[in-house]
Amino acid sequence: MATLVFAIILFYSNVQLKKELQATDLPVKVETAFLLQPADKMAVNMNTAGAAYILEQGHEKSLVVQIRNLPALQESEVYQVWLLNNGKRTNGGTFKPDEAGTGSLTYKLPANNQFNQIGITKEADPNGTQPRGIKIVGSS
Repeated sequence: MATLVFAIILFYSNVQLKKELQATDLPVKVETAFLLQPADKMAVNMNTAGAAYILEQGHEKSLVVQIRNLPALQESEVYQVWLLNNGKRTNGGTFKPDEAGTGSLTYKLPANNQFNQIGITKEADPNGTQPRGIKIVGSS
């Protein structure tokens, strides 16, 4: 009986692994690209810039954000990504850059998520449901 249970578990594990491997074999397509530029053109660090991409793989979509030359953060501060659609903002996640000021974020987009702009703010902590800090970069 134990052998039968083990065989069923092993079979199920193999089926799941096969599904996962097939999913990763799907091609990744860049659906949309956004150019991210400084929000304040008069800012000291006008070299802060980057890009964001909506990647589609099968039925799943992800947002990938990459930015360089970000100003350093203090202890609990984070950069927060906001997805904008007709003035409504949705949280797209938070990140901290490395010592060189390079930051990146990958965010799995919920089904039917619609947005046409991206904004990134410097926040006091990662707990905000709406922007509270200053906008650092964004798309046009």
